[in-house]
Amino acid sequence: MQGKLIDTNLFDLVEKEIGTDSYFPKYYKEIEWKTQLKYVSDASDFVEPYGRILSVGCGFGVNEILMKEMNSEIEDIVGVDVVPSKVQYMRKIVKKIGLDNIESIHADGDRLPFPDNSFDCLFQIESLSHMEDPPRALGESVRVLRKKGTIYVLDFNNGMNPRMIYRSWKLKHFQNVSEYPVNPFFISAELRNLNVEDIEVAPYIFPSELRGFRKDFWRMMKKRRRMGILFSPGFMLKGRKVS
Repeated sequence: MQGKLIDTNLFDLVEKEIGTDSYFPKYYKEIEWKTQLKYVSDASDFVEPYGRILSVGCGFGVNEILMKEMNSEIEDIVGVDVVPSKVQYMRKIVKKIGLDNIESIHADGDRLPFPDNSFDCLFQIESLSHMEDPPRALGESVRVLRKKGTIYVLDFNNGMNPRMIYRSWKLKHFQNVSEYPVNPFFISAELRNLNVEDIEVAPYIFPSELRGFRKDFWRMMKKRRRMGILFSPGFMLKGRKVS
């Protein structure tokens, strides 16, 4: 890890900027800062990002700020989000901490306002399962990637895990919240049709959940990736655009 902001709890800064009425402080209340650092560090180790980055579904920009701080090979990051208020808050937060190589834009993930071949890496962090048309979003993501660029997907709505499918069903029918579990192997097939190769899929669980027996069980499952996907609430996926 590197960067002066690694030791700064950005959750506190975000809460101060957006106020306690937002869902953000409630959502992150139980997450320790060191857990968030591990979460972003895991993504960095898996992808090894570089150059110009696009983050689809950037939210308030915490992941993007940390990603930039942890990776000296990143030149700049552009974040897009469908919620205008999140984009505005991200701009305020980035300005507050004095960064000039991170920007945010209001846009839909399935209609990206960028020319073809614009980015070296693209991140879909906990965003694909919130989109009604994942194949179209993936097509847009690959379109704006440069040749040999890397696409990275991290999602905690693993469509291979029956428990996560049931969770999404309950949210839709009892809380009127629409989430769409995504199957990493369907995504892999879709990406191959879009000229993406060297696809790697790994099960993933949020770092704070790794305690006691679960931690030992998880070590075993990571060695058996296909079986691990069935038990994991989340997954990481990466691939390289070949043309």
